[in-house]
Amino acid sequence: MPMPHGARATLFLSFLFVGNSSNIRSARHILHVIIDDLGWADAWGSPHTSTPDLESIVREGVSLDRFYATPMCAPSRASMFTGRHPASIGYYRNPSEDARLPPDCKHIPKRLRAKGFRTHLVGKWHLPWHSADQLPSGHLVGFNSFFGYLHWGMDYFTHEFPPAVHTGPVACRGYDLINSSVQSNGTHIVDSPGDSLVGTYSDELFFEEAKRIIRAHDPEQPLYLAVAFQGLHDPYQAPGGVQGAPECNSSTLSGLESEKCSNYSKMLSKVDALTGELVRELRGSLMWESSVVLIHTDNGGALPWATEPTKGGASSNFPLRGGKFTLYDGGVRVRGIVLSPLLPEERRGKTYTGLIFISDILKTILGMAGYTSEEEPGHVSEESRHVSEESGHVPESGRVTKEAQQSGHVSERLAFEDVSTTEGGGKWFFPETYNMWPALLYNLSSPRTEIILQPLNEHWKGDHCSDAWTYNPYHPHCGASLLLWPYKLIVGSPGDHRSLSAKLIERYGYHPACEQVAPMLDLRRFGIHEARLFDISRDPGETINLLGDDDGAGGTYEAIEVAKRLVDRLLLRSRGFRPPTIGSDLSVPPEEACKEVERTGSWRPWEP
Repeated sequence: MPMPHGARATLFLSFLFVGNSSNIRSARHILHVIIDDLGWADAWGSPHTSTPDLESIVREGVSLDRFYATPMCAPSRASMFTGRHPASIGYYRNPSEDARLPPDCKHIPKRLRAKGFRTHLVGKWHLPWHSADQLPSGHLVGFNSFFGYLHWGMDYFTHEFPPAVHTGPVACRGYDLINSSVQSNGTHIVDSPGDSLVGTYSDELFFEEAKRIIRAHDPEQPLYLAVAFQGLHDPYQAPGGVQGAPECNSSTLSGLESEKCSNYSKMLSKVDALTGELVRELRGSLMWESSVVLIHTDNGGALPWATEPTKGGASSNFPLRGGKFTLYDGGVRVRGIVLSPLLPEERRGKTYTGLIFISDILKTILGMAGYTSEEEPGHVSEESRHVSEESGHVPESGRVTKEAQQSGHVSERLAFEDVSTTEGGGKWFFPETYNMWPALLYNLSSPRTEIILQPLNEHWKGDHCSDAWTYNPYHPHCGASLLLWPYKLIVGSPGDHRSLSAKLIERYGYHPACEQVAPMLDLRRFGIHEARLFDISRDPGETINLLGDDDGAGGTYEAIEVAKRLVDRLLLRSRGFRPPTIGSDLSVPPEEACKEVERTGSWRPWEP
């Protein structure tokens, strides 16, 4: 069948711009803002939140409509900074303090410093820090400086971890702020402010440090500044002096819940204002004309528990289903914006609808910085996973071929074969990070067609609902998922299935669960008895399971065939991943870490 004219035009433009790097506009200065746990419905444009600065940025920039991350913080951040799929580096879930990143990871700052950039991280880390070399400013990561905290969160005012309101196990408590940098002679200085900054709201501290960096920076030298705000992660502690944030004053809300909602609203207003101020600082500098601003969140918003709304989160992802920790789009589809004077005039205020995964941040930022295709990661290299036939038979049904489509058993949108082979055959390589910068500049088709949201392999078998997680009746996911546009497959438990309305007085509405057994997919060897298939393009709220409805009727023959092929594809694409890294956030910190807290009063690396 001949290629449609529009597809030929897109393909031509892709070759024109991507094949010739001289046509791509590059930036010398990059501001990268990460907002923690922002809900889909709580973002810009919602009548229930106040985000005037972000809305202004959206009107001038490009919104990322199909941007996906992982269901929780640390895997997304590990993938973002390394360009690797989280499971490629053992991040199937949040790690404990003694987790490790593989030494072969090459982080964004280390790569940019090789091109002459000054690189800084302000705010949240939540990746390994057991030794000084794994701090953001350590030689394995490569930031020139770091001012921020190490764990998933802390008290916004006392800066202690765990926060006083934390209900989990507490082996020790200490200050969780680190100020570290690499001196001109290569010396790595690690300092803890201790109680000297107690009383100042954490995001105010991070804003002031980021502003100081922008003002002090030499515009002749390229800059990469990552600002990872603590907001909107729990504990829900509101800053003072916030004006214009909507109040949660419905009589249907309990007092404590109303306070949590109001605090969340004020926290969002603060993050909005601070982000806007940072952008204005950059605009007012000599760096602006060659700058790019990238803003996004790390996962979906955290939902309150329906049975105990004072527990859990305070977000809404409506009309998306589910929230943080789940495999539904409410947990993994995230907000994003790109703002830059380098954007063509016709692209400003527009939306990009191509698929993007959190791992694409690395190669996209390198593309923004002007890396040529030869310099970029993502070919048959450390950012591509190799799967050999020696590791197991590659099922033919993992390749959705034209013949399969012509047989009438598979939708035309799924009928293609894109499993790449290396020279000599016998191996398949799957790029884990793509450069989206040309696509964002010129509205080209995304080079990404699929996303493994959670793998299914010998390390993660879809049965990881641990006792520590099930204390939450709306538990995190324990399953696996593949998105191959427009279809999304979830096998095993997807986690909390709710879809919460953006209206605060209707926060606990439900969509049908659509949880049907799908034994025809033969996942019994994994102990999995549940499967769901959604057409995201037609059903973004994931309300219709194509494999069965609430009346118990089975899926169509086509849907079952699609699901079978996606299961085979998921199994194929899940090979070659590393075993999980150590522990989880619910584990007790190592004894050595607590000894360091007792000695210094602060959380610091405890290994040499």
